[in-house]
Parts: sequence; C-alpha cells; structure tokens
Amino acid sequence: MEYQQNLNGHFKKSRFRFFIGILFFLFTVFLIQHRISSGQGFRVWDWIGIVIFLLNGLYHLTGGMGYALENFFGRKSFVHIDDDKFRIKTIGKEHVIFWSETESIEFRNGYLRFSLRKETLLLIQLSVLDDISKELFWEAHLVGKDKEYYHMEQLVNLGALPYSGFKIAAFQLKIVGASAAPARVVAVME
Repeated sequence: MEYQQNLNGHFKKSRFRFFIGILFFLFTVFLIQHRISSGQGFRVWDWIGIVIFLLNGLYHLTGGMGYALENFFGRKSFVHIDDDKFRIKTIGKEHVIFWSETESIEFRNGYLRFSLRKETLLLIQLSVLDDISKELFWEAHLVGKDKEYYHMEQLVNLGALPYSGFKIAAFQLKIVGASAAPARVVAVME
C-alpha cells in the first residue's frame, strides 16, 4: 500500500476568486496611473500599498485557477504512507515514523499521537492543516476500494504481545448490510 498527498494546493477553481484577483490588479494599475497623471511622486506608503495589492491579486488569481501560491515558493507540505514508514511534513519539520517502531496511533482533537516501542510519545499537530486533515484522514477508509483490508482500532494491551509469533482472530458482530462492525479481537500465540 502506498498513499501520498500534497497538502498544498487544495483550492477548487473559482471564477469569483479569479475575478477578485483581476480587481486587485486593476486597482493597482489605477493607483499607479493616478500617481503618474497627477504629477505626484511615489511615496513609501504608495509603494507598500502597490506591493500589497499586487500580492493579493497574485494570491487570488492563482487560487482562482486552483493553485496554491505556496507551491511556487518551494514550501512543501505532504503526507506519505508506505509499507515501511509514515512521513508527514507540515509548516514545521518533517516527521518520519517507521511502522516497526509503532505501538499505536491515535487521531484526536487535531493531533496524531504515535506511541512508539521505545516508550516515546510523538504528537503531531494537524490543526495547521485546517480542513485538509479531516479530508485526508477520512481517505484512509477508502483504501479498501482497491484492495480489501481489515481495519481495527481501539485495541488494548498490545504492549504485552511479542514482536512476532502470534496470529490475530477477530470475532465480529454480524450486522446485516453493514461494511463494519464491533469485534472481539484476540491474539493466538503460536
């Protein structure tokens, strides 16, 4: 299994935002033309205003076309999940967590909480992702579209198990028409 998601650039194309960007650019052109035609020189505050309006215009134009301005400046934010590790980079630094070192993962209140075998705890704040975190972590439930898998959560006493040498049995409730159900999960030692 491999999953990769760019966390920048989740804008939908929007004619309204594109129009707002055009208005910012037109206002900037009008401001420059007014200063030149009136014979007044440009003051520091004029330049500051021009730069602010140009940047707002650029931001809304690129957003209206479906692009994030952050992508043009090399600020990368992503999530990459494969068979060996989980990598996430948000505004802060990049975190790499190997599955072999992971005891449990919990997603609550805008945080990913990793309990690692080395008895360390790693919290990754996802609130910087805004609505993207809700979108992104719901997609984990769609993995079964391509390849069937069994998703188990809220398991306890995993620390009492050895690294290998056991099998898992899940005795689930039969619910007619459901794609998921609560289960009693047990480890059978070999």
